[in-house]
Amino acid sequence: MAVWRLIHGGKDVIVSNALAEIQHESICGSRLITLPDSGHGIVYDQLSEFNSVFMKSIAD
Repeated sequence: MAVWRLIHGGKDVIVSNALAEIQHESICGSRLITLPDSGHGIVYDQLSEFNSVFMKSIAD
Protein backbone atom coordinates (compact mmCIF):
# COMPACT_ATOMS: atom_id res chain seq x y z
CA MET A 1 0.00 0.00 0.00
CA ALA A 2 1.33 3.43 -0.93
CA VAL A 3 1.89 5.94 1.83
CA TRP A 4 0.57 9.42 1.13
CA ARG A 5 2.91 12.19 2.24
CA LEU A 6 1.34 15.58 2.83
CA ILE A 7 4.07 18.20 2.98
CA HIS A 8 2.54 21.39 4.26
CA GLY A 9 3.83 24.91 4.84
CA GLY A 10 3.20 26.04 8.40
CA LYS A 11 2.71 29.63 7.21
CA ASP A 12 0.36 28.69 4.37
CA VAL A 13 -2.52 31.20 4.18
CA ILE A 14 -4.33 29.29 1.41
CA VAL A 15 -4.44 25.81 2.99
CA SER A 16 -4.65 26.32 6.75
CA ASN A 17 -2.91 24.09 9.27
CA ALA A 18 -6.35 22.92 10.41
CA LEU A 19 -7.27 21.88 6.85
CA ALA A 20 -3.95 20.09 6.41
CA GLU A 21 -4.69 18.15 9.60
CA ILE A 22 -8.19 17.27 8.33
CA GLN A 23 -6.71 16.06 5.04
CA HIS A 24 -4.17 13.98 6.94
CA GLU A 25 -6.83 12.43 9.17
CA SER A 26 -9.02 11.70 6.12
CA ILE A 27 -6.33 9.74 4.25
CA CYS A 28 -5.72 6.43 5.96
CA GLY A 29 -2.03 5.81 6.61
CA SER A 30 -0.93 9.27 5.49
CA ARG A 31 1.97 11.21 6.96
CA LEU A 32 1.71 14.96 7.57
CA ILE A 33 5.03 16.74 7.40
CA THR A 34 5.00 20.47 8.15
CA LEU A 35 7.72 22.91 7.19
CA PRO A 36 7.02 25.60 9.79
CA ASP A 37 8.73 28.49 7.96
CA SER A 38 7.16 27.88 4.55
CA GLY A 39 4.02 29.25 2.95
CA HIS A 40 1.86 27.78 0.19
CA GLY A 41 4.71 27.65 -2.35
CA ILE A 42 6.97 25.25 -0.45
CA VAL A 43 9.20 24.46 -3.41
CA TYR A 44 9.73 28.19 -3.97
CA ASP A 45 10.06 29.12 -0.29
CA GLN A 46 12.28 26.27 0.89
CA LEU A 47 13.30 24.01 -1.99
CA SER A 48 16.28 22.37 -0.29
CA GLU A 49 14.31 21.75 2.93
CA PHE A 50 11.44 20.29 0.88
CA ASN A 51 13.83 18.01 -1.02
CA SER A 52 15.49 16.88 2.20
CA VAL A 53 12.19 16.12 3.96
CA PHE A 54 10.81 14.39 0.87
CA MET A 55 13.87 12.20 0.35
CA LYS A 56 13.92 11.23 4.05
CA SER A 57 10.21 10.41 3.94
CA ILE A 58 10.53 8.02 1.00
CA ALA A 59 13.53 6.32 2.59
CA ASP A 60 11.43 5.42 5.67
